[in-house]
Amino acid sequence: MEKREPVGVTVFTRRNCSLCDQARTVIVQVSGDAGIPIELSEVDVDGDPHLVSRFGSDVPVVFVGGQYASRHRIDPEAFLQLLRSPQGNRMEPDLARKHCEPCRGGMPSLDQAHAAELLTKIGGGWRIIDDHHLNHQFSFPDFKTALRFVNRVGAIAEEEGHHPDLALGYGRVSVDIWTHAAGGLTDNDFILAAKIDAIGA
Repeated sequence: MEKREPVGVTVFTRRNCSLCDQARTVIVQVSGDAGIPIELSEVDVDGDPHLVSRFGSDVPVVFVGGQYASRHRIDPEAFLQLLRSPQGNRMEPDLARKHCEPCRGGMPSLDQAHAAELLTKIGGGWRIIDDHHLNHQFSFPDFKTALRFVNRVGAIAEEEGHHPDLALGYGRVSVDIWTHAAGGLTDNDFILAAKIDAIGA
């Protein structure tokens, strides 16, 4: 039987958080019962001002192989499905924890191969359009929820100094991301996409 590589699981936590303790227990129990090896990383939100600003007390936030999995409480069955998904091992668990680099005029855009590789490291639903920008069409149950998502994306964009184009409609938000200074895609765009994934649609 082929040995499986450990699945990267990242949990953003805060100190003295009972929900964080519960999440940790579910992660260990589900992976152990399924016989799926994991590489568990815990990120102490309290140790990074950027993360405190981003998450506040809205933890734990769990990623499986870099893909947003859950917030607050983990559904064991959904978590198991992510552990078993083949794309989980291909995703970069730390992409959402990086920060966008300041843009400068004339910076180069990514070649197609590098952009395609980075696309596999962010959540499903993102597409590269015309080798120029990322797009994701998010769906919501109503206008109020969609608007709240737009406001949260806006807060992240301000924090990172990297701003997407957002189109808001009833129950839907279209997000386009590219680096204007490069006239196309850069690492910053995939970092911002990963951070948007972390919000959870």
